[in-house]
Amino acid sequence: MAGSHDRSHPSPETLWQGLIEIARHLKSNRTILSDTLGFEVNYATLMTRAWILGRIIARETAPGERVGILLPTGVTAVTTYLAVLSHGRVPAMLNHTSGSRGLAQACHVAGLRRIYTAKKFIDKAKLDESLNRLPDTLVALDSKHEAPVITLLEELRDTITLWDKLSGIATAPWHRFGLNRNHTFGSGDDPATILFTSGSEGVPKGVVLSHRNILANLEQILDRLAFDSRTDIYFNILPMFHAFGLVVGTLAPLLTGIRTHLHPNPLEYKEVPRHLSRCKATLFAATDTFLKGYARVSSPDAWSTLRLVFAGAEPLRDDTRALWKARFGLDIVEGYGTTETSPVLAI
Repeated sequence: MAGSHDRSHPSPETLWQGLIEIARHLKSNRTILSDTLGFEVNYATLMTRAWILGRIIARETAPGERVGILLPTGVTAVTTYLAVLSHGRVPAMLNHTSGSRGLAQACHVAGLRRIYTAKKFIDKAKLDESLNRLPDTLVALDSKHEAPVITLLEELRDTITLWDKLSGIATAPWHRFGLNRNHTFGSGDDPATILFTSGSEGVPKGVVLSHRNILANLEQILDRLAFDSRTDIYFNILPMFHAFGLVVGTLAPLLTGIRTHLHPNPLEYKEVPRHLSRCKATLFAATDTFLKGYARVSSPDAWSTLRLVFAGAEPLRDDTRALWKARFGLDIVEGYGTTETSPVLAI
């Protein structure tokens, strides 16, 4: 990666090690993540909050346990993902659009006993009915599977004491005053994420990706495309329950020092170009459907700061490619992959 990716250092074994290395390499007070809800964090703040929240989650879960996350793309979702990961638990990213049956199938496949979500998100996405029906739907799938406990982050944060914050900061392995400098963060072969396929071949499958899977795929992407942490800004609209949104849209920029702005709803065709223009993004990824929708309702000025546009998750149509070239002067880079390939197979 031009200007920021130093291949002379040994590759990290885990996502946490990768975060620590890039955070130490870049200025710790530089904003690395923001979203359209107004949240904005640097590496130190993001990782410290995740570490403290992870200590609280660890009280309620067991080492190696698979933990469900049901949140929209945003700083809170990234913090929760890292929190679960930081203390040896495995984040299972749930698709809130799949309905009660889809959620039940995911819980059953992954053996989830607990799901972390937020009341504001449940209300906005109108998930009350799906979550209320989850126990009965699970019983229909497997009478022995108890419904997972739904934990609201708003309530969980109310339980965090001053002592939790101080002890969390003191034991944070990357902190210069940290007392826990020998934390190993596990092995590269440990599971880092569970994602669920769309179910196009029947019941959704749970795909377990290891730290090494994700980090190796990141190296492969960087070998094909030049990113620069000094100048690039990534605008991510893709959901974190999808491999494209999680790995390419969230973890890749985070692990390479590229500032990222997150937007929770790709269907807001008029809002997305406005937010992208406002943050002066240079990198953008979406599906063919979304790219066509944005092109139809936005002006060329909205995309004037972009230098690279990626398409994935579905075939890029010739008319979409031609439309973006004619209206915005941009060539779309098409990628292909599957969840099982972490996900990028070809660019």
